[in-house]
Amino acid sequence: SPDGVDRRAHLLTCTEEGEIVFADLRASPGGPPGGGKAAAPGEEDADNNDATPDYVQWMAADHARPAVGLLPSPFVPGLVASIGDWQFQLWRVTAATPVFRSPSSKAMMTGGAWSPTRAGMLFCARCDGQIDAWDLTDSSFAPAMVLQGAPTSITSMSFLPTYPNQKQQLLATGDNLGNLH
Repeated sequence: SPDGVDRRAHLLTCTEEGEIVFADLRASPGGPPGGGKAAAPGEEDADNNDATPDYVQWMAADHARPAVGLLPSPFVPGLVASIGDWQFQLWRVTAATPVFRSPSSKAMMTGGAWSPTRAGMLFCARCDGQIDAWDLTDSSFAPAMVLQGAPTSITSMSFLPTYPNQKQQLLATGDNLGNLH
């Protein structure tokens, strides 16, 4: 990666309770097995002699429900957007607190996508069929624009690949009726 960190064994996920978890699957041996506390002096615990790896690096409250999207930034290494409920948050994988928390949306968010060509542009799909286009290089208190992406709830969205001389950027959205827009 551009920042010199080998991220092949890093895992960022969200629990059913809405917590975001960052783990390193190559973790070095840590404390007692299972992350429990060590045995008190005088107590025998045969397992305490074998240190087990601490895979979970950090865990933090993220959303009230599981995130519907964990999106790594294509331009900023180690930056991830988590989308869920009525807001999105930006996380550095090295920190257990978000670096940015968006204001609440007018409708529940259902997905998202980073712009593949412009740093700081994040598109968040909503259950009312609209898309909030955030230009974080210009404003962080409101979306730069709200687009009508589908007549019903957007369930998926993805930018089509761009080619070197292509000037047009296309965003495909799918709705809960199975239509592609």
